[in-house]
Amino acid sequence: LSRRNTVLKTMLENHKLTKKEYLIAKKTPLTEDMPTYRTQIDNLRHEKQVKMQNDNYVSAVNAQLNGTLHEDGNSRVMKIKTPFEPDIQQAVNDAVNSQKYPSDNLQTAVVVINNQTGQVVALNGGRLNSRQVMGGYNRAITSSRSSGSAIKPVLDYAPVFDMFHLTPESRVDDSAYNYPGTSTSVHDWDNQYQGLITMRKALVGSRNIPAVKNFVRLGYSNQKQLLDTLGIPTKDVFAPIAIGTNTSPLALTDAYTSLANGGARMTPQFVTQVEYQGQKMKLNSRKVDLYSPGAAYMTTDILKGVFAGEGTAHAAKIDGIN
Repeated sequence: LSRRNTVLKTMLENHKLTKKEYLIAKKTPLTEDMPTYRTQIDNLRHEKQVKMQNDNYVSAVNAQLNGTLHEDGNSRVMKIKTPFEPDIQQAVNDAVNSQKYPSDNLQTAVVVINNQTGQVVALNGGRLNSRQVMGGYNRAITSSRSSGSAIKPVLDYAPVFDMFHLTPESRVDDSAYNYPGTSTSVHDWDNQYQGLITMRKALVGSRNIPAVKNFVRLGYSNQKQLLDTLGIPTKDVFAPIAIGTNTSPLALTDAYTSLANGGARMTPQFVTQVEYQGQKMKLNSRKVDLYSPGAAYMTTDILKGVFAGEGTAHAAKIDGIN
């Protein structure tokens, strides 16, 4: 109230209000316009939330631009075209922020990519909280966490199908096994062994021992090259990587484009065209061949079983998607 009256008096003194307008405004209760102010504040908060959620995508765009354009060109950029899809982004944001989490400290990240083009159409770098700031930490592209078993299809199965001409019905021994050169045994969640089983059953059940055996059989030098090509560069390659290696959600999502594209990975793309210095520069995702179409098909076919029967994710099956 005091602040408002000070502003009104200053406006009167500077001839921005007449004496009559000043007296009327000074007598007006503060509560009279409160509903309007509350609506404005709510709208501003909503706009800030939208900007904060989409800010993750913007920061990814900036990161790709910084790695593409010459340093002196960034300041002259006039127009940037991206594959951003607002409706998909909104669906991702709603899904992330509407979930019930066991802890306020639990975070998440989501990447939605067009496997045929490599274009990233939506991205969420973390659920909103009071500590989030514009241009802040983007978990989708920056965080490095263990992939867990999600790495197995692209690292332990598709390449072994290729190199050794195996099929989903080929056998692998799920029996007691130590990491090579150590006395450390490889275990599964159930601390049991299933003996001689098919590759299909091993992957559908996400068995650790068959995955490690496949990884070792392929050879560490081959695996290092594969990881680099997948966009998951790893300095030191050793057997435990078969069941989990540090990577970002973006890199892991992108690695899976190789299975959807008949063995060809499409590098992730946030920018499709840049106009600067009077020129238009189109940017395209790079196609990197990793596996044969047959190896990609067999691995994908096996993964369908993960959502059915003895699969580890049958609760995640979506009706209408086979």
